[in-house]
Amino acid sequence: MYIVNKVALNNFKCFTTSVGPNDVELRPLTLFYGYNNAGKSAFLRGICMILNSLADERTEPLAIAPPVFSPEMTLSDVITQDKGGRLEVRVGLHQDAPPSTVDLNWRIVALPDRGTHVVEHFDATDEHGTRMLDATWLAGEENDGTLSRSYEVTFGHSTPIAIAFQFHGLLPTTPAPAAPEELRRFLEGIRQVSPNTAFWLSSHRTHSRRSFPKQPSRLRMDADGNGFEAILFQSWRQPAKARLFESVSSWYERNLGQKLTIVEHAREFELAFVPQGSAYRVNICDVGQGLQETLPLLTAIHAFRGDEFSIAQVAVEEPESHLHPSLHGPLGREFCSLLGQSGTPRVLLETHSQNLLLSVQLEIARNSIAPEDVLLYWFRPLGDGSSRAERVEFDSLGQPTGSLPPGVFADDVRLARELILLQEAHLKP
Repeated sequence: MYIVNKVALNNFKCFTTSVGPNDVELRPLTLFYGYNNAGKSAFLRGICMILNSLADERTEPLAIAPPVFSPEMTLSDVITQDKGGRLEVRVGLHQDAPPSTVDLNWRIVALPDRGTHVVEHFDATDEHGTRMLDATWLAGEENDGTLSRSYEVTFGHSTPIAIAFQFHGLLPTTPAPAAPEELRRFLEGIRQVSPNTAFWLSSHRTHSRRSFPKQPSRLRMDADGNGFEAILFQSWRQPAKARLFESVSSWYERNLGQKLTIVEHAREFELAFVPQGSAYRVNICDVGQGLQETLPLLTAIHAFRGDEFSIAQVAVEEPESHLHPSLHGPLGREFCSLLGQSGTPRVLLETHSQNLLLSVQLEIARNSIAPEDVLLYWFRPLGDGSSRAERVEFDSLGQPTGSLPPGVFADDVRLARELILLQEAHLKP
């Protein structure tokens, strides 16, 4: 079974073919850094769109849908202007047994007059760059007025043939029995992709309530964090699943000296914090916003371990939101603690936090995590409205070996120096 190890987007918002391919490799922990308006959040949303489209059985190729995008958005809204209404996508697939690598490439065209979009071109290449499959849409209509489903397909060195070729999400369906058997087997193979659903956790997370129903209508978390409380409650009530609740509570105990607890009532329950050495409980409605917003985040990264939820990636926008910088490091270490554990989803973080990054570098230098499990991308604006994702790796001592700009985190030192110089100037006689 294949897993996705690379995603590339071009002609997507500020990422264009004019600056070359924008490839992002997915590691157990992938970090997105950059100045404001560099495209970090946009690219993270694009990755979620692609991964969800690989796992989706929708009739349109791309999952341009909530919660990653607003309900009103269409493909035309995310394609770079003046690019002919066409988006380019590449996905790298890898499997260990037997060892195999396949790159899948799509060119998708928006058809605003039809209110949809279609795959205009699709091809697949092997690890040697040899084109294995090439399919080009034969534009037009079927007899019933629907869009053409015919593609001119070349497989291997065969002569091009016209085949009815449909896509469920981004992956092509197996064509009719009349298609060559080798082509049918190949398409069945690339559809064997491990679950790639990406859970998106927005920076605008829900405000807590004072109590919650003990019998929720559903057991899932939304992009704003709504629903985390039901997941925690179920873990607390079931000893076999108690690890989740204990993991979340222990983070607060270690770093804030407060234990998370649940208070049951007849039909509802409360979530509260109990300060160490105190008999008082503080309802989560009455604690700071940082603690409230960290609860769904910690629940998400621990809940999707194992087989209870079919989530392969957790994508988080600004995990440090509303947290004091002293807690950014412990948060980074919590992400690192999950690396290498069975069933843990890959984590993608869009963040500005220097302390979070330093905590990851420290864990590498301590040999607590392997440097190859972490990858950082610096998003660089190019001055013409476009941006580029630049790869930064780490050596065994946690040193970056890529394109971080000089002095990117030096503002605190610069401001402190400026303040000291002003203070010294005022003290001179």
